[in-house]
Amino acid sequence: DQSRMQTSLKSETMILLRSSSPWQRHFLTGIIAAESLAAGSGTEVRRFSHQSGHIMAAVYSSGHSELLESDFIAFHVSGGTTEALLVRPRADGFDVSIIGETLDLNAGQAVDRAGVMLGVKFPCGPALEEMALLNDKKIPRGKISVKGGSCNLSGLENLARRLYSDTEDKSLTAAFVFDFIGRTLLTMTENLRAQYGDLPVLYAGGVMSNSIIKKMLAVSGLEYFAEPVFS
Repeated sequence: DQSRMQTSLKSETMILLRSSSPWQRHFLTGIIAAESLAAGSGTEVRRFSHQSGHIMAAVYSSGHSELLESDFIAFHVSGGTTEALLVRPRADGFDVSIIGETLDLNAGQAVDRAGVMLGVKFPCGPALEEMALLNDKKIPRGKISVKGGSCNLSGLENLARRLYSDTEDKSLTAAFVFDFIGRTLLTMTENLRAQYGDLPVLYAGGVMSNSIIKKMLAVSGLEYFAEPVFS
């Protein structure tokens, strides 16, 4: 087994090492392992940031490796992040700039708060989506808060609570939540394209597995979605 491992390692041209800032000491184990494997197999160690790792995984899982040939916009939308990046591919990774973000609540947090209010078990995304897909009523259009590439999502919780209090309709309230987030992300995307050009957009993160939001964002044929497991 060890000889097969060594043979496999020698056939590789490099070992990619995910690194991060020095204070994150738990990454040192990976650094030590990669450098040891490289030393033993005569291969090259290349460092790349944690963020670059997420971007590459999203590109890979989207099935659109052509994104690596030119600039694109990358969104990561989850319970821990709601952020838009301008990504410029280069030979050894990416140049990345933050060009949009939430100024308060993350999209995944808003989904979970609404879901808990409606009696859904945390984490709430998939069950809340099933609930929303049952809605057959017109969805009220809550006023979104977007300026340039930045957004505010903290108001969504109160709007959803008020709607449910007024209607006692869980499916309508769930649909309202996803419509609000979808329109927010769509407006952010439109604003960023107006500023940076009609670039391809890659969406990743747990929230982007939602079929309702994906349908709202897929408007020009240049929108791509990462698989949630690679987000």
